[in-house]
Amino acid sequence: MNLPPIRAKAGQVFLYKPETSMKTVSIADQYNWITSDYRTQKNNPSIKRHRYYSRNAGGVYNAKFQRYVYYCMNQDIEDRIYLIVYVGDEKTFIDAPHGNRKHDKERNFIKTNKALLNSLKGSDAFPHTLYKQKISEQNSKLQSIEENLSLAYESSEIPRDVKQIENKLYNERKKNKISRDYIYNLYEIGVNLDPFVLELKLLPELQIIFGKNF
Repeated sequence: MNLPPIRAKAGQVFLYKPETSMKTVSIADQYNWITSDYRTQKNNPSIKRHRYYSRNAGGVYNAKFQRYVYYCMNQDIEDRIYLIVYVGDEKTFIDAPHGNRKHDKERNFIKTNKALLNSLKGSDAFPHTLYKQKISEQNSKLQSIEENLSLAYESSEIPRDVKQIENKLYNERKKNKISRDYIYNLYEIGVNLDPFVLELKLLPELQIIFGKNF
């Protein structure tokens, strides 16, 4: 399958080929997990196994429900297929409260697929434009799935709202934002290095032109 399993039950096994490559294993199956260990298989060192224990409300470690993920390290990241195995008893998993769910215990919180949010990185488009674009892309994909499954995937494979996209873009751009103190210090260095620094521009991005006297 190209979509992650949603709330799988113990005993179920899946072959998962994500649409986007995963540098680190990230499967939006709507459970919370604690990474336990990584190891290669003795009979085949190219096969790596990740084991996870479920994490209940309050961060409680739950060994009664586990997930195992296997993949071949010899494969290129974009070609990897993941074998996912659920073990134990999924009924022992307890959801943590989140947002409005704190007041509405019957309302399940559905995480948006991390790969979907990561696909927004580097975009200069307006949030509402990206929202409409992702809705269109994901709806066409979900139409090919059985109706009972498409409802389960809709909340994780489609952005929650425009605000979620705004927050994602803001956080990404904030990482690359140059502080005013940094810009001021750069100008101060430029003035003191005259005529080595020939020109400084900040419209709309910082540009520095260096020169050298012979």
